[in-house]
Amino acid sequence: PRYILYKPGTSCLVAYGVDLPSGSVGVYARCHREDLSFKVENAHVHAAAPGPLGPGLLSDPDAALAVFTFPNDYEIRALRKVFDPAGAPTRVRRIIPGHAHLHGARPELIRYKPERRFVGRLASDRLPGVAIRLYPERHFAAARERAWAFHDEGPLHVPRVVGDSARYSALAHEWIEAAPLTPLLEGSADAAETLAGVGAALVGLHRQRPRLREMYSPDDHARLVRDACEAVATLDPALGERARALREHLAPALAGHR
Repeated sequence: PRYILYKPGTSCLVAYGVDLPSGSVGVYARCHREDLSFKVENAHVHAAAPGPLGPGLLSDPDAALAVFTFPNDYEIRALRKVFDPAGAPTRVRRIIPGHAHLHGARPELIRYKPERRFVGRLASDRLPGVAIRLYPERHFAAARERAWAFHDEGPLHVPRVVGDSARYSALAHEWIEAAPLTPLLEGSADAAETLAGVGAALVGLHRQRPRLREMYSPDDHARLVRDACEAVATLDPALGERARALREHLAPALAGHR
């Protein structure tokens, strides 16, 4: 297992890497409680692309269980389309019409959370590449709004949006070549200077106050912490007690930011 999303009493999603002679293949399974088995039956409404494991979708409605093979995804509908060898160039062109040198590129996987978000890179030997993000349709409007909400300030550089497609629930940003922060700090004599620069950039980010339609309130943060603690308690009661104690410690701090 590479990724798990568990909602106690409701559903569980687990992503795996399946090793084949030709390389690793991404697969994820989702199961629901019995009265929600219709969500598995509904999966067959959407076409599935076959892959190295055979069918792109396998399901057992009696067990309320469905298994998807990459690039099939129940929520991120455009994922299969941008990996389709025949139709991908046309779809990529619609997402980033101003980057003709990338229209035939195949996305390189950077991070993928099934049914939540796909992040990849479209690269070229000649010109700069772009980062591409795909979302479920119901989350795209909020993601698009956030992508356009912030701007450069001082040492803060916000990657420019170079592609925006509601049809494919896709955003594309300029690709920025830079060293990851964690390896840079390990054993670095310049760690303090590096952290000072990162801190200044974060100050520039948090100083901005864009008016977004979806904003988290202190109550929202408190609810998320509570739900996380209850999920921990479901899996490990002893650890859940420690989580609840930590929640009680955090609650006044969250309430103080109203």
